[in-house]
Amino acid sequence: MKRYVVVCGKYYFVGKNITNNELILKKGFLQGAVFDDLEKAKKIAESLNGTVKQLTLTNPE
Repeated sequence: MKRYVVVCGKYYFVGKNITNNELILKKGFLQGAVFDDLEKAKKIAESLNGTVKQLTLTNPE
């Protein structure tokens, strides 16, 4: 299964604060929101002038 994150410069999209509608961006992809849906990730990236990057997940078995 492919997973995607939204990148804005050095920061990764985490989410949106529902009380004040501020976007939450943090450094480091581990704190970023991970999307299964590429189209949803693209829409968010377009609204933030960011890009979508695919994560490469490995199974260490």
